[in-house]
Amino acid sequence: MAKVEVVSTDTSVTLSDGRVVTLRRPRPIDQLRATEIIGDVPDRTLAMLMVCLYIQTIDGVAANFASRAQMDALIERLEDGYYEVADAIRTMPVKEVNKALAKKSPTVSTDPGSSS
Repeated sequence: MAKVEVVSTDTSVTLSDGRVVTLRRPRPIDQLRATEIIGDVPDRTLAMLMVCLYIQTIDGVAANFASRAQMDALIERLEDGYYEVADAIRTMPVKEVNKALAKKSPTVSTDPGSSS
C-alpha cells in the first residue's frame, strides 16, 4: 500500500518500489484539454486519463503529456505503480486539500454554504 502525505496542494505518494509520485488535483481546463488530446475513447480509458492528470512528477521528473502516446508512456513508466497511484487518489483527503487551497487564495471557500 502506498504512503500518502498532503503537502500544500500537492500530495506525495511513496510507491511500494520506493518511487515518489507527486499528485495534484487537476483543474477543469486541464481535464478538458486532455480529453481533446486523446479524442473519443471508452470510459475505461477516460478513467485512466484522469489518474494520469493527477500525476505531476515521478521521482522529481515532470510527468506531463501532450499526446495519447505520451499518456501511454506515462502509464508504462508507472507499471504496477499505476494502481497504487489510483488507490491514493481515491483516498486523498479532499478537505485537507481544500483547506490548503483556501490558505493560498483568500477568495476560495471550502464551505459549500458560503458565497464568496
